[in-house]
Amino acid sequence: MRRDIKVYVIDEQIKNYKLSADWKKFQLIFFNIFQNSVKYNKYSGKIIINFKMVPIPKVFEEESKGNYTLITEIIDTGIGIGKAK
Repeated sequence: MRRDIKVYVIDEQIKNYKLSADWKKFQLIFFNIFQNSVKYNKYSGKIIINFKMVPIPKVFEEESKGNYTLITEIIDTGIGIGKAK
């Protein structure tokens, strides 16, 4: 079934950084959330994937020495998760 969902990726901030992570876990989590975003989206919906680098807070500066955290957001026009009553 064709759903005509448009996907936009915003990653301007991460092009000049070297990233180290557990990429297998990242891929597993990312693709699971992305698949749900597609599965529960509406016809002709949109998905925005936003990657941004955020400095580690000064509280941890001694250990971090200028390191950053990769923030990954997936925003979609799907039905969402219902709130617990």
